[in-house]
Amino acid sequence: MNQLRQEPSAWQPCLSISLQAPRQPVVIRVFCLEIVNNAVQGGLVDQNGLKTIKDQLVTYLQKYYGAAGQTDAPDPGTIVNKFAQTVTFLFSAFYGSGWETYFDDLLALTTTGSGTKDNYPGLVFYLTVLNSIHDEIGDQLVSRSR
Repeated sequence: MNQLRQEPSAWQPCLSISLQAPRQPVVIRVFCLEIVNNAVQGGLVDQNGLKTIKDQLVTYLQKYYGAAGQTDAPDPGTIVNKFAQTVTFLFSAFYGSGWETYFDDLLALTTTGSGTKDNYPGLVFYLTVLNSIHDEIGDQLVSRSR
């Protein structure tokens, strides 16, 4: 496992494993998403790779968190949090250029077929991502005295 963590190209198969159907056990998906997150955060992924991660992840999110995905069993909270972390790292990587529709794409997950924002899995994911962005970026910028 440590060798896999050190391998710069390990994010590619790990991304596929994390997003494949049928879904793998939670422990495998969490580990694989951690590899992807480390690669994105560590700058090991070039712009084309970041775009690939974004495109595949958005497709997965639309399938399982969008209004059409309500027929499938929802991902457990650990997976939701890992996906939110991945999306947050992508936000940092693409900030200002590359994913201008970031919030619109995520907000679209909250909408049902009727146009109202009452899709529970998408709404939970959207709020989790906002919290993750705050923790990763916003909280770091606020200085506090002891």
